[in-house]
Amino acid sequence: NPAFQQMLEDVAGAMSSAGLTFQDVIGDSPPPLHAAWLRLPDMCRGSAVRMLLHARADPDIRHVHGRTLLHSICSEIGSKGPSMDLEDTLRLLLRMRGNALCSADDGSTPLEYVVAAGAAGRSACRMLLDSLPEGSLTSPKWGQLLIRELQVGDEQLLNTLVARAGVAHLNDFGQGPLEVLISHALFRDVPPRGDHSVDSVSARAETIAGLAGPRIDPLMQLRCAELLQSNGATLPVPLKIWSPCWDVEQAGQALRCLGRLQELGPQVLLQCVEGGPATVVPALGAVLAATCALAGVDADGGGREYDDDAPIQWSEMPTEGCESTPCNATSSSSSAPVQSPRPNAATQGQEAWWSYYWPAAKRLIGSDGTQAYCSLTHAMWDGVLGELSTAAAEDLARYFEDQALSGLEALQAAGPVAVELGGWVKAANEIRCSHRPVTASLLDICRRVERSFPDSPDLRRRWLRLVLTVVADPDAEDGAGG
Repeated sequence: NPAFQQMLEDVAGAMSSAGLTFQDVIGDSPPPLHAAWLRLPDMCRGSAVRMLLHARADPDIRHVHGRTLLHSICSEIGSKGPSMDLEDTLRLLLRMRGNALCSADDGSTPLEYVVAAGAAGRSACRMLLDSLPEGSLTSPKWGQLLIRELQVGDEQLLNTLVARAGVAHLNDFGQGPLEVLISHALFRDVPPRGDHSVDSVSARAETIAGLAGPRIDPLMQLRCAELLQSNGATLPVPLKIWSPCWDVEQAGQALRCLGRLQELGPQVLLQCVEGGPATVVPALGAVLAATCALAGVDADGGGREYDDDAPIQWSEMPTEGCESTPCNATSSSSSAPVQSPRPNAATQGQEAWWSYYWPAAKRLIGSDGTQAYCSLTHAMWDGVLGELSTAAAEDLARYFEDQALSGLEALQAAGPVAVELGGWVKAANEIRCSHRPVTASLLDICRRVERSFPDSPDLRRRWLRLVLTVVADPDAEDGAGG
């Protein structure tokens, strides 16, 4: 409205004559720039802000908690649908020299808000980064943003981000930007263990398709790697390689085991622990202990809730030839636990290691048997698998080393519950072992390049040239990076 614009200019002139500005606040009222954005209807607030900025309002004037208008606008990104008015106002604020790194009282910046918005804030993130001078992002948190964007493959955003943040950054695994990019580009589906064929990699990629997100165009990934190289990124050898996709297949297997365990019925697990460790076959007792160890339920050797005349050394009892029915199977029903024969004098001695987990198993299963499913599902996602105590890790290793307890035949003889728990323990342990970087030599990288692009000789040549020229220490002895 030209008349409203003229009115604002007249007001600005009058305030200037009186020695006042648009930044002056009367009482508890917000500054005019903030009031226009916060109090006017959505359809006209952008125009009002634009008029105030043209009338020399300060774009970095602060309001509640030290937040600027950039803070307010960027905090709305992602919470509502796309808005041309919002993006136009943001673009104008930046053109009027609004500071994308201005810190509020709590230390937050407008750039952090758009980064937290994820994909919805990508366009705004580009605008804010373009407004910053090169080398201005020195905090380690911006290095984490760079490493995250490497897995998205937005070449334009990466180009801007590298110019502002540099490439000398490490993630929580100690990987640099090039290691992260090579992990995602070349080792997305299988770790560098052995020489995987193209067919096996493709088959596994199809298995996890849709669960681990879309693939990035290989040429774009290569250009991102060349961008890092041109900005001074180097490659330590041996490399640290890790991809989140390694966990996907094992997670699916673990969830399928829990689903089948749920179908057997919560009461089945409850019956398995009610009689104490002396009433179940060794494989079932051991897999219950391994399950507790992986789920982070501590073993409790004191105050055991079962009575026994003498402790039992189950590892001395043979699993073959035992006249016992599988767990959850009787002559007429599949819902009763296995009753193992009482040990004779020859088998009495030191108590079985897994019996110390019996109170823990009761806590894991709960009073009605329904708690186990939720506990084991949560254990896969809340970080428990990677935080095992030394004792739990040792007991887990002891379980896997004893095939009489963890072998498929032993689990099948112990019944369906043992089979499904054993499947969960195996899959969850694979997640635990794969959720950490593994080392890869220069030869591993070159072999994977050869097998990843069998029909693209140009991509192979460019990848090999890049890998061989970014090695941090080309003069090192063979096998140590040379």
